[in-house]
Amino acid sequence: MKSLILALTLALTTSSAQASLAANTPIKVSDGEYKNIALFSIGDPVTTGDTTVTPGSVPFKSSTVKFSSGTPSANTIMVYISYGDDESLIATSGQPLVLASGKMVRADTLVPGNDLMGETGIPVSVNLVSVGYYSGGIHAISTSTNSSDLGKAVLVANGIVVGSYLDEIFLSVSPTPTPVLGF
Repeated sequence: MKSLILALTLALTTSSAQASLAANTPIKVSDGEYKNIALFSIGDPVTTGDTTVTPGSVPFKSSTVKFSSGTPSANTIMVYISYGDDESLIATSGQPLVLASGKMVRADTLVPGNDLMGETGIPVSVNLVSVGYYSGGIHAISTSTNSSDLGKAVLVANGIVVGSYLDEIFLSVSPTPTPVLGF
């Protein structure tokens, strides 16, 4: 357990991705309630889902944040993703996103036409993917530090299902760059 927490801490401070999402990304706390990811602290409630249960849908529950870290100011390369009806997300290249099929992929592998999993399970089409410099805060959270929880504690970020920081760490070191979780 201590080695996993150390790995999470080292990855946050030394990886090229460093964190997961732009600091102002809305993360679902409960039905109808969202909070910017940078405002989460350890012990806060957050809505999580399990991609390994039912193909094409994600059962959600309330969980507790166990890891929360970021930086208030960064100049780094990020991925801008436009999807659905004028929605968007700014993420690190290694940020996992869940496709409508249930497959978890890195943000830097998305292309227009991919279908992301919306929070209701309905596919949401990617309209644009752009990589460029970003100046602003970046932040990551996770509700688990246990590698057996991969895909079992995904988050809802601005209406789409995304992996937590735990998923990002293990997806970035996985020998298979796009693992299929539960399907």
